Amino acid sequence: MPLQAADYYSRIRAHVAHGELGRFGYLHGLELQATPPIVYLVGPALRFHPSTDSLLRYLNPEIEVIRIGLSESWRRGLRVMMRQ
Repeated sequence: MPLQAADYYSRIRAHVAHGELGRFGYLHGLELQATPPIVYLVGPALRFHPSTDSLLRYLNPEIEVIRIGLSESWRRGLRVMMRQ
């Protein structure tokens, strides 16, 4: 999950830098900030792989990552169990 998030992050940053999102019809009428986006990793709290923290240390420090751990019964209603 962290590597996939980093890939999405870099792609979105490149599209924003080149002004492509609006040109291609995405987010019509909205202006995106030039500040780095925040990456949210959301999943059941007990299902985050133990290596997630280790992998996050290797990402560009410019990437702000927030992990949201949900209860295992997330399908019946969202309940946040942890936020890091």
